[in-house]
Formats: sequence, C-alpha cells, structure tokens
Amino acid sequence: MENPFATIAVQLQRVESMLIEIKRLQANTTKGNTEPEVMTIQQASELTNYAVQTLYCKVSKREIPFVKKGGKLWFNRQALLNWMNEGAQGTIEEQTNNLVLNCFKRKRRA
Repeated sequence: MENPFATIAVQLQRVESMLIEIKRLQANTTKGNTEPEVMTIQQASELTNYAVQTLYCKVSKREIPFVKKGGKLWFNRQALLNWMNEGAQGTIEEQTNNLVLNCFKRKRRA
C-alpha cells in the first residue's frame, strides 16, 4: 500500500514548481512591456496613427487629452486609448438596448 503522505509530498512539489514557473513567466511579461505611460507627441502620433500636425491641431482645439509642462506636450497613454475608444460604435443590439433604456428613463411632463 502506498503512503498517502508521500503522494501528497510529490503533488506539492509539482504544484510548487508550477508556481515558480508562473512567477517567472509573469516577470518576463512585465519586463517585456516597454510601452511608456507618458509619451511625447511623436509617440502619441504612432499610437493614434494621426500626423503630428493633426495632433497639434487637436491640442489647440482641446479635443484630445494632453499635459503641457516645461513648454513640451505630454500625452498619457491610457488617456489617449480611452479618448480613442470614446467614439466606438456599439452593435445594433447594443444601440437598441440603449434606446429602449433611454425611453424608460425619460421623465414625462405632466
């Protein structure tokens, strides 16, 4: 008859080695993420696929999120991604659901 404690010890070693491998993979993926959080206008241009001149125009009209510090323009990567996703069109089903919800939310005048 096999010792149950020996079986448990083998399984624990296997789990421990898996956890070590997971930690190693997580460390490699975080090191591989070299995307800067704060970007220059050239980096923002690459992210948004807008020309630098177009970004300057959008900044002057305050149409895009930016920070001006030390005479330079800076862009937050996540703020730009959020700005780009603001104009996302929903599916027909999502639009219909929103329309129905908005009809029920409207207050009726007496």
